[in-house]
Amino acid sequence: MKQLEKELTVNNPNGVHGRVASHLARIAGAYDATVHIVYGKTAIDCNAILDVLSMGLVYGTRLKIRTGGREMKKAMAEVEQLFSRREDP
Repeated sequence: MKQLEKELTVNNPNGVHGRVASHLARIAGAYDATVHIVYGKTAIDCNAILDVLSMGLVYGTRLKIRTGGREMKKAMAEVEQLFSRREDP
C-alpha cells in the first residue's frame, strides 16, 4: 500500500494533550485513510487516543506522520494543519 510520510514539529505550547489526541482520532476516522504517529522506534495508530497520549509529545517534539489509503493526502493535510497550530483545536 502506498503511504505518505512527513516530519512535523509539535507547535502547541501545551503539547499533544487530550483535545489534540481526540482531534487526531477524528481526522483518522473522517477519511478513508490510516494515520500513524512514528516517534523513535514506536508507531501508533491515531485512532487510539490513549496510545497517542502515552507518547508524551511535548512542545518542540519532532515526529513523523504516516498516512495511507485512498484519502491519505487529505488526512495528511489536516494533520499538518493541526500540528502547525500554536493554540488548542
